[in-house]
Formats: sequence, structure tokens, C-alpha cells
Amino acid sequence: MHSSNNEPFAYRAATEEIKPRSVSSSNSLWSNDDPAQLTDKQRQMAASAWAYFTRTVFPETGLPQGAVGSDTLTMDNVAGYLAALTCAKRIGVLEDIEFHERMTKLVTWLNKMQLNSLGVPNSFYSGRTGQSLNGISQPGEDGHSALDLGRLLIWLRIVRNEFPTHASAIDRAVLRWNFRKLIDADGLLYGSYYRDGGLHSYREGRFGKLQYAAKGFALWGFEIAASMKSDNTSLITVNNILLPFDNRYSHISPIPRPQGEPLQIGAVTTAEPLLDGLEFDWKIPVTMIDSGTWKLDLKSLQLARSTYAVQKSRYEKEGKLTARTAHNLDRPPYFVIDSVFALGDPFATMDKSGKPEAGQACVSTSAAFQLWAMFEGPYTDLLMGSVETLFDQYGGWYAGFYEDGGATNKAISLNDNAVILESLAFVLKGPLFKTNPQPGYFELTLEAESFGAQGVPASKFQSQIQPMLNTGKAEPQP
Repeated sequence: MHSSNNEPFAYRAATEEIKPRSVSSSNSLWSNDDPAQLTDKQRQMAASAWAYFTRTVFPETGLPQGAVGSDTLTMDNVAGYLAALTCAKRIGVLEDIEFHERMTKLVTWLNKMQLNSLGVPNSFYSGRTGQSLNGISQPGEDGHSALDLGRLLIWLRIVRNEFPTHASAIDRAVLRWNFRKLIDADGLLYGSYYRDGGLHSYREGRFGKLQYAAKGFALWGFEIAASMKSDNTSLITVNNILLPFDNRYSHISPIPRPQGEPLQIGAVTTAEPLLDGLEFDWKIPVTMIDSGTWKLDLKSLQLARSTYAVQKSRYEKEGKLTARTAHNLDRPPYFVIDSVFALGDPFATMDKSGKPEAGQACVSTSAAFQLWAMFEGPYTDLLMGSVETLFDQYGGWYAGFYEDGGATNKAISLNDNAVILESLAFVLKGPLFKTNPQPGYFELTLEAESFGAQGVPASKFQSQIQPMLNTGKAEPQP
């Protein structure tokens, strides 16, 4: 294992090059020729993913289920629903009228939903009632996740840029948030957890997830330099491939961890490095500047390449198809983190507490779609072939199949189906974020009114106002 505090990527080694799959090299929008089209089979794949959202939305709230059988929604789920709406419309499996009806309901809810006592969206809500929930799914509050909110900010900005009809309402929803509880003067992110009758802030985010989420804050004008550093990153060799990972100790904490404080495992999985590519082409956003001028995020790019190369190498050495990410299960413990590397071990599988669950390892359907979209070649064709029949006739794609025995994992989740739609939209039209440099209600309002108590405008908050967070730059506790 190589370790470096300042420049872990000095050990950079040649890994797989990114070879994005497009529908046709001759007519793809990627080449600015004739309009591209997915094949009939690929459009049917997209329709199957979109069917999850026709199956699970509650008409009284306009909100979907986080998974079939679960009414609970996270802000990561809401971001996924925004992504699904946008990508389904781009692909052509969602008509304009229905898109705008659904988007109007969702944005209306975002403008009236109950924020937690820190003034930010709560960790959990009920899709059925729209109410915020505590940790036992009762009305109440349970902290927040800055990582989830970072992904939500990404998709709110994508929708705002592309659909002016909803832009002002989205801006008003974001202006409700208290950013002082989410990001500090240096650009580090903070979540919160509920304990002893109140919410407590903590540093949130590990390598991969942190950089991806921070880009959502950058799109709304925040400086994120501290989150983009890789001081706590090392490289480990897996099958002769160098894989970057977050080296902060997390398995057995030397610091007593209060019960209920979130555990941050820092696993390397497929989802976030590939979402970074699907949405940003691994660029670092700069607000109001054309995305063509954004700098390449070499660290996240290398993480994505290595994540793919290590999984492919496992198939070449052991004959095991591998497409790993966190996902739901159709049996206890109902959710696992299937990693490429975590807690010191390659290809470790664990529940949310870090307990090993090796027998629950799966080939993830959504991870297979992401890898297929981004790395064209025989291995990703094999992956796609292994999952292409794993959809439910009533709507939505199953989570995948178990590595041990090959049985289908019949859990069906919002996030898996949203990622599948993102992957197919990327194949059709390339990176999903589109720049719109025109100032909107958010920018114009901040010129005329003071929102200093909420930490915006970002430039004034981060450069002139002392952050109110009492965290002392402490390391994220595991």
C-alpha cells in the first residue's frame, strides 16, 4: 500500500481509459450531426426504468416511494426523482405535459416541506404524507445529510438551467435552506445527527462521495476547495491495479462514537465516481462560467478508471462478473454496501454498521448500466447481458443478482432506476449537466436582499462572515 499526505496520485498508473458508449458514432449528438436515437431495445430499457415512477408515486403528494414497499424518502431519493424526470423526458419515454405536472408537484412540495430545526431539509420524509420523519419513521426530525443535499443541489441546478418554467420556484426552495449548517468558509461539508433531544453537526464525507457532493454546492456559488483536496487518500494495489481510497481509520474508532452518530465507512463503490462522469464529465464546476472552461478533476477521473479496472480484473482472474455499489436487498439485512474496497479488504460486503455480509454480494443492475455506458468493450457487454432481463413486469428494474448462486435480488429501488435512466440519457446525449449562464431569481434576489443569516450569498458568507459552525475543523468521526 502506498501512502501520501499531499499527492497520492503521484503514483498514478495507466488504467483503463474512459470510452463512453454512444448510440452511434455517425449520428450521435456527441458528434453534432443528425439527432441520435437509442435502439428500440434501449428505449424499452428506459421505459422499464421509468415505469418504477408510474408505479410508486402517491397522487396526493406527487412523491414516489424510495423503494417498492417503503414510503420513506431521503433527499438522495428526491435528487434521483429529479434525475429520472429529466432523463426520461430527454430520452422520450415521458411526455411534456406529464413531465411538467410532476415537476410542478415536486417543486411545490420542496417549497413547503418542513425543514429540520437547523433550517435544512431533514434526512427522511414520508412519500405518502410529505411529513418529515425521525429515525423510527414517526413524524419528527432526524438530522440531515450534506452528501444527499449535494446531489439534490446538482439536480435542482440541472432542472433550473434546462426548464425556465420551474426555475424561479426551484430558486425559492433553495433560498429557504440555512447553508451555514451545511458548508463552512473553507468548503467542508457538515451533516447532523439526532441525540439527547437535539441535532449535532459533524464533518461529513469521504473520498469520492465528498468531491461529488461538493460539486452541487459549487453550482450555487460556494467555494469548495477544501472538499476537493485528497490529503486523506492512499493507493492500494488490487490485481496489479492502483486503486485510490480514503485512508481515514473507520473500522474501530479510537474515538468513542456516541450511539446514533453516523458511521462513515468510506467504501470505494461504482456509483459516485461514475455519476461524476455521467453528469460532469469529471469537471470541477465554476458558477456562471461556461462548462467548457471548467478544470478536469483528475482525482475523481482516476478513481472512476481504477474502480472499473479493478472490477474487470476480478472477472479476468476469478471469472466473477463484478459491478458493485450500495443497494437494497430482498432479504435481511435489506441493505448492504457492496464495495470494490472497504475497511481494508477488496470486494468487501457489509451492512450499514460495517458488519460483514459476504453472502449478500450482488452484481448490481444500476452499476452494470453505469459501467456499460462509460466503458465500451467486451466486459461491459457481458455485464449488460447478465442483467438485461432483470426488470419487473409491473415496473422497475430489480437490484441485481446474487454472486453466490445467481438468484435474482428482487428489491426494486428509486435510486437504481434513476441511475439506469441517467446512464441511457448519457449514452444518448453525453454529459447530463448543461450550462445556463443567465442569472435567475436566486442571483437577482441576493443582489437586492440580505440572506446573511442563511449563509448566502456564498461569496460574502465564506469570505467575510465567520461560520457559525462549532466544529473546530475536527476530522469526521467514524
